[in-house]
Amino acid sequence: MPGDQEHWLAKAQECLASAEADFAAGRHNSVANRAYYAGFHAAIAALIEADIRPQGKAWEHRFVFSEFSGKLVTRRKVFSARFTRSLQRLYESRIVGDYRTENVPVRISQAMLIEASTLVQAVQEWQKRS
Repeated sequence: MPGDQEHWLAKAQECLASAEADFAAGRHNSVANRAYYAGFHAAIAALIEADIRPQGKAWEHRFVFSEFSGKLVTRRKVFSARFTRSLQRLYESRIVGDYRTENVPVRISQAMLIEASTLVQAVQEWQKRS
């Protein structure tokens, strides 16, 4: 559907804005959650732009991880190799923030915010060139 990638990119930007606000407020578990979803939604936008979609309707996490990393980073080299494990790193931090008794450390929260921001920006720039 035309425009789907803009929808997902807007979701990514909204999640990123929330992660930035949460970081400023010291809510580091929430940063991990919002940063993950910023990256996840940006990856979906990139997959749609590349005409890669799941067979079913749902954008399952494993599908998005493997298709983004495998096809857009490794095979097609649309995105830098630095993004090969970005979604996995963001996901692992989210799991800590959402489901573990320990809290996401400030340094990890900051790193995940940067990771998500860089990924969202890379997808935005690629879509402008496409």
